[in-house]
Amino acid sequence: MAGEKEKEEKETKLTMKRNILTFVLLILSLGQGFAQEVVSLNGIWDFKIDRYNQGLKNQWFLEPQNQDWGKLEVPGNWDTENEYANFSGVAWYHTTFATSENVKDKLVRLYFESVYNEATVWLNGEKLGTNPFGFLPFEYKINEKLRADRPNDLVLRVDNTFKRGAIWNWGGIRRPVHLEITEKYRLVAQKVIATPDLEKGTASIVMNLAFENNQLGEKDLSYAIEIASKDNPSKVLLKKKGNIVVGQGATKVVDINFNLSKKYVKLWDYNHPNLYLSKVTIFDGKEKIQEATDRFGIRKLEVVGMELHLNGKNFRPLGFNVVPDDRFTGNTLNRERILEDIALMKSLGANFARVSHLPLPKEYLDLLDENGIMTFEEVALWGKDKWVDPNHPMPKAWLETMISTKYNHPSVIGWSVGNEIGYRSANPLVNEYVKSAIDHAKKLDPSRLAVYVSHSAQNQENDASQYCDLVMLNIYGGWGNALKKCHKNFPNKPIFMSEYGGRLTSEFPNEGIVDGKKMLDQMRGKDYCVGASLWTLNDYRSMWHGNTGWATTESQNRAWGLVNTYRQKKRAYFHFREQYAPFDTLFVEHNSLENTKQHSQIVLQPRPEKGLPAYELIDYNLVVKTFDKEGNELSSTTKKLPSIYPGGKELKVAFDWTKTTEVAMTQVLITDALGYDIFNINEYFNAPATPTVRTVLNSTAKGRIVFDKVWNAEEYKLYYKGKDGELQETEPTIDNYIQLGQLKKNKKYDCELVAINSFGESERFAFVFEKNEEELPPLIFIMEGGENCIFIGYDSHPSDFLYDVRYGTEEGELDQEMSFNLRGSYKIPFLQPNTTYYIQMRKRMQWGFASQWSETYKVTTKNNSKTTQ
Repeated sequence: MAGEKEKEEKETKLTMKRNILTFVLLILSLGQGFAQEVVSLNGIWDFKIDRYNQGLKNQWFLEPQNQDWGKLEVPGNWDTENEYANFSGVAWYHTTFATSENVKDKLVRLYFESVYNEATVWLNGEKLGTNPFGFLPFEYKINEKLRADRPNDLVLRVDNTFKRGAIWNWGGIRRPVHLEITEKYRLVAQKVIATPDLEKGTASIVMNLAFENNQLGEKDLSYAIEIASKDNPSKVLLKKKGNIVVGQGATKVVDINFNLSKKYVKLWDYNHPNLYLSKVTIFDGKEKIQEATDRFGIRKLEVVGMELHLNGKNFRPLGFNVVPDDRFTGNTLNRERILEDIALMKSLGANFARVSHLPLPKEYLDLLDENGIMTFEEVALWGKDKWVDPNHPMPKAWLETMISTKYNHPSVIGWSVGNEIGYRSANPLVNEYVKSAIDHAKKLDPSRLAVYVSHSAQNQENDASQYCDLVMLNIYGGWGNALKKCHKNFPNKPIFMSEYGGRLTSEFPNEGIVDGKKMLDQMRGKDYCVGASLWTLNDYRSMWHGNTGWATTESQNRAWGLVNTYRQKKRAYFHFREQYAPFDTLFVEHNSLENTKQHSQIVLQPRPEKGLPAYELIDYNLVVKTFDKEGNELSSTTKKLPSIYPGGKELKVAFDWTKTTEVAMTQVLITDALGYDIFNINEYFNAPATPTVRTVLNSTAKGRIVFDKVWNAEEYKLYYKGKDGELQETEPTIDNYIQLGQLKKNKKYDCELVAINSFGESERFAFVFEKNEEELPPLIFIMEGGENCIFIGYDSHPSDFLYDVRYGTEEGELDQEMSFNLRGSYKIPFLQPNTTYYIQMRKRMQWGFASQWSETYKVTTKNNSKTTQ
């Protein structure tokens, strides 16, 4: 305990030194003629939960130094910490930062990118306000409330008891916090309205600039605008200068118009997500005082009759609902997690993502912009909701904030004003609310679609979908019949299946099967169904309890996804890779495999013009690779494919390659214009290498064989002699373990493990298995090194009482041990950075017996960088 306290004190001192140093650098920069600075307040903050809601009563915000605080990283979620893993309620945060007299004449704003859900903020004991929108940014002007004689105390009271649907209500300051210092007169925002003329190939651009003046007297300012391509930022395509006078205490908006000639217009779409940079520089006389840069895209999305058009062309997208969270980092959404999820979607051929009903942070939308994935941003009203009222101020404020902060993202193709709120029995004013909200969205942004997401349009002729640009429909089962009924009710509106699914699958990759073909075949052939989005790409943490087929696992992982919460691919992933491919068939033909010089071809049949999916494939490539027996790449060639259009004729593309005795596998890939592999065909010329058994675990009920996978295997299975001595075999698996059941105890079984690919089976790894009276340890999905910690993801069972882990820095000397009862996920804290640990895990059953220890895992921690910026 003394060591932990010393560590906390050291982290606090480092954070304070960081803030003081940052402000020293800030004050120096303010004297250099460019009075604009962003100061990060990320780091280690004081933290404590308020289980009995005593903080307000006892005024913890007045003298925060006198409170007994723990420590927590910001940004972050408290429920990723073992101590607060299942806590819903109120928690408090505190940090300090130093300022100087030099900023008293500046405008200082305190900016929170996202705090879930309700956050009340105090600075130096004075309440700044309360923000009830847990997924949207908010800010306060604080220059009049700062003090220079001692550090400033910043305190937050955060309440995460607000919940929407089955997703986990992750609590805390989940996104970055910073101060922004400018002159008191400044550019507040730039909104870019980019409209292409599809016939002429040109585009009109309106820069909508908002200025404010917080000083006494009116202020004369000048501005300079430059527009460039993101790919070539040094070449300015358009520029313009101007002057503006802003009255005392006023906000003034001005529109500046540009015309972009045809040679510089590059439209944004799913194949080529072209982006532009808009830079606005503000001057006070000759002094440069502010510079603001944003990005935008030029594209036109519209409903034309019964079709969805992007840039004047019909397209019929398929995609996913994504729940953007992680068992180890919550919904803080580090960049690596966002990029991995985007790569998974792109590898599945997706060009649409509806992301779990909730608004996304700027960083996430930036990456969707860059990767050509379209989305709807949503006001997260759901089910029976008191906010479903045209006169309620909250959803209107939510919509206005959402549109104003996300307007420039071309990936955002529409605004949704609610999800599954359509039955009047639950929400009597739903039609009035939806009509009012959509009218308001159209007034704020006439360039995008405006919808609400319905689960009732198939059953109500007067459903609020009548006010939407298209019907967004959520259906779980009976997809084709629901579509027909919905189309009968709304014959003049196209339908997008915003959520479709059946029943929950398994969190275990080999058992994770989702019949996408069955569902999609009921949508295909219906021209009015213009697209669909599966619920979901990924499993996610949840406490949702439901009937059979709808209940969350004991490990708190809600298993809807094609990948589990650790992004391990299930069998369903590979099935959907075929179903979402933009071609009906794709195969490889060889003239002969006997020759060294090979002349082969792919044969590709595009989807029908009204198929699902159906979109143009421009600048796609054929990539052919060869590998040796060890998995080393021997050769790689790339050939550009001709443009491929829905409804087109069968396409044959020839390619040459060399087949030597070294070649163990060829891989034929189709890559999109951004280089993502959207489909592959592997052809093997050798059986896989022999897999190696790591551990054999056994119990009264079943046995578990854990093995190391080999690079060129697609599946694995086990041969063994059964109860009567006959040879039996297991079903093939894609997991790294095989479990055996219904075997006699205290009997030895001769077993042989094999790896399988399309060429055949590997040589067999032989071993002897014997059942006994012990219990099996938890199935461990993953052990992963974090910053001074190690994360463990594992399965849980209702009969589990406790879990134990033991670990050490020497194999065979696991001298540290701890026990816990958390389901599904655990973090081993207080470890040394950049250190390799050996770890085992077991469970204790509710009747008192302990299982065997698991196989040993070797994991290396990362360096601690939390207290430095």
